[in-house]
Formats: sequence, structure tokens, C-alpha cells
Amino acid sequence: MRGIRMINPLGLIGGILAISIFLSSTFYGEFWWEMRIGEDIGHIKVSALNYEIELLGSFMEIKILWFIILVFRMLLIESAIALIICSIAPGKNFSDKLLNFAYLKPLLILLTFIVFLLILLLLLPLIAFRVSLPILGSSIIPIRLDSARIDALITSRFTNSFWIMIATTLTYLSAHIYHNKIIRHK
Repeated sequence: MRGIRMINPLGLIGGILAISIFLSSTFYGEFWWEMRIGEDIGHIKVSALNYEIELLGSFMEIKILWFIILVFRMLLIESAIALIICSIAPGKNFSDKLLNFAYLKPLLILLTFIVFLLILLLLLPLIAFRVSLPILGSSIIPIRLDSARIDALITSRFTNSFWIMIATTLTYLSAHIYHNKIIRHK
């Protein structure tokens, strides 16, 4: 019974959640936030681990995003593995170093994603197009093409994967607190 107590269950849950987010974003195309432009004009789907931009039937690729996403994928999977290892063996000498490496990574990824999303949706459109795009909800935006004008309904939302990432981040932070409690009472 004592061996079960020395496992950090929050760390195991956090590590498994992080791996599931990594797999769903990387292999199943799950995104954290999405915006739809009109009926079939286009869409933007993004997360810190994946993105898809489609406009008028053409997919856009931004090379620098690919490298940033690769770094975030590596950070998330490394932190998940480190958290699982230190959760299975919280009393080992290496567990503190692994936990200190791992526990803030999802928070860093999540905050970076939110900051970039806010910059891209609030500042860039105001500067370039003099319109504001909704972060959450919908609005009608006039789109001008030569002499034509189209009023397009733009809807945006955070997906379930975003909320799971928030839960993962909170679980990582809770695992850090629980780990310190286990080590102190050892």
C-alpha cells in the first residue's frame, strides 16, 4: 500500500493528458481555436501544435509557423515524458530536476499561444485592414474585392481541445504542488 502512496497521480494524469493533446493535434488535426469566414470563403484553425489556413479553396503555408509548432510539440512531449517518469518515482534523486523541467512547459505553451492569438486578431487587422476580428463569437466584416463588396459573417470559437489544454496546464501545476508535499512527508 505504501508504494501506491508514493506515486504522484496528478503527474500521471497530466502527462497522459499532454500526450493525448499532442497525438490529437499532430495526427488527428485537432485545433484549439477556429475562425470561419462566410459559408465557404475560408477558415483559420490554430493551436500551438498545429494550424490550417484556407482561403477561397487554397491552403496557405507559413514556414516560420511550422518551426515554432515543431518546438512546441517537442516541449510538450518532453515535458509529458519527464512528468510521467518523476510521477512514478517521486522519491528518486532525479525526480525534482525532471519535475522542474516539466511543470511550467504547458503554461509557457498556452500563454504564448494566447498572446500570439491576441496580437494576430487585435493588432494586425486594425493596422492592416482597419477592422477588428472576433476572438470569440461572431461579427459581420465587409470584404472588398475590386469594385465588389461582400458582407461576410465571421464566427470564431475556442474548441474543446483548448479547454483540455487548460486542464492539462492546471494538472501540471497541481502535480508540482503534490510532488513537493510527497517529498516533504517522506
